[in-house]
Amino acid sequence: MTYLPEKFKMKIYTLRSNFSQSLIDMKSNFKFVFSDGKFRMLIGLFVLFLQWMSKFSVLLVILHAFNIDFETIQIYVRQWVVYVTMLFIPTPGASGGAEASFLLIFGKSIPSNITYLVVSVWRLFTYYFILLTAVFLYTGLTFLLSEEEDVVIDVSESK
Repeated sequence: MTYLPEKFKMKIYTLRSNFSQSLIDMKSNFKFVFSDGKFRMLIGLFVLFLQWMSKFSVLLVILHAFNIDFETIQIYVRQWVVYVTMLFIPTPGASGGAEASFLLIFGKSIPSNITYLVVSVWRLFTYYFILLTAVFLYTGLTFLLSEEEDVVIDVSESK
């Protein structure tokens, strides 16, 4: 690395040290989890599994409602591909890209006269419903947990 400018050498050194520190931190976290938090980790993984299975089951329910034949495992795998492609779409919530990738992956499996309806209902329940629920919960909890402040208006005359 003698041919690199000093500035690049310092950046490489910083990246290496940050990476090695991250590995050390990760090892200590895993040691902590495996020594004291196995049960919590298992509960967290179970809840995570339930969350993803319920999110992936939305499309199964929609397809079943429209009497569309499907293979369950194939639908789960295709949805996984959709969600992975959504990671690379640089818009908030992968707006537009999620629907486009869904149409590319599921377009030929769903009858063309209801394709856009299925995409819209799928997106409504897997994204917008969750988003609106979070907004209402946050607003409600903020309102319930906020302390009232007394507003004092000074009306004394100043001369």
